[in-house]
Amino acid sequence: MTVMTKTDLNEAIAATALVLTALQNTLAGQTGAIGAQTNFLCGQLATNGATELYAGGYQFWFDLQNCFESAQQAGATFEAMTAVLTVANTLTPTGRPAIAVKNFAIRMTLMEQARILAATIFTSRQQLDNYFSQIDASLQAAELVAADNLDNVAYTLLINVHAAVSNDLATRAFTLPQMVTYSFPTRLPSLLMAQRLYQDASRSDQLIAENSPIHPLFMPATGEALSV
Repeated sequence: MTVMTKTDLNEAIAATALVLTALQNTLAGQTGAIGAQTNFLCGQLATNGATELYAGGYQFWFDLQNCFESAQQAGATFEAMTAVLTVANTLTPTGRPAIAVKNFAIRMTLMEQARILAATIFTSRQQLDNYFSQIDASLQAAELVAADNLDNVAYTLLINVHAAVSNDLATRAFTLPQMVTYSFPTRLPSLLMAQRLYQDASRSDQLIAENSPIHPLFMPATGEALSV
């Protein structure tokens, strides 16, 4: 049995600390109990991680997985999880334990992003396509790493998640409207613009969300709107 060196252990724990901080940041700005469980779990692993990892690792990986799942359940967004993915991808470990932490963090982030997308209600096909292009590229990269490492278990899991996300989003894309470009001679209030485009002034909030005007009374003369 290979004994973990102190150098390898310290590198793995340092990598874990960066990942845990990134996970806690996914709930930054939230108050009350919503992020308390995630902060507790991350803090507990930060304290006990070295002991758990040195003891064989089972409890360590279980606790790290719980941190990811807790963040997602507490309301972490796809974009917030992308920040975690960025942190994990920028790690440059040399020892096997830290490499394992990096790969595990990337895979868990992708699992949670897949869950987030499954629960997301999209308003347009372009919005859905944008999210899919991001997770598609990330999953392909993770699959390549697993294949290169001959990690059949991780590779199969990633392939299955990739297929599930692709099928889900492709199915839902058929029911979504496209984004189109509108153009008016001058700036108009959002209510009037919605009335002219959809014969429904109540849809002004959609136009505001898509175009981020300085003020709803002065919508951009040219912008984006849902096709239907």
